[in-house]
Amino acid sequence: MVVRYLADLEERFRELATERVGPRVARQLVRLLPQIGRPAEGAIEVGLSREELAQMTGTTLFTVSRLFSAWETRGLVKPRREAVTISDVQALSAIADETSEDPVPIDGRRPRHAPF
Repeated sequence: MVVRYLADLEERFRELATERVGPRVARQLVRLLPQIGRPAEGAIEVGLSREELAQMTGTTLFTVSRLFSAWETRGLVKPRREAVTISDVQALSAIADETSEDPVPIDGRRPRHAPF
């Protein structure tokens, strides 16, 4: 039990140090689904504020809000004041699986290359 806890803790420290914020936030939401997720109108609701999620993932409230706005536009989440409803768990899991070497940003749009 302690070994598993330490392994989880080590993984989270590695994520904070090496992963981009989008996959980090998505991964934390996916991790929380079995623990505090509950069915809500064909989706899964996670009772967690943006501030709490920001603290859990080592980022800011502004960044979580920006991510949620981008993900809401894509139909992945429906953020509320003290909760977020996950509409597309599979797509959120795909974002969570991105690594820092992945060239596609968290909003799913590829960057435009300069014409030169």
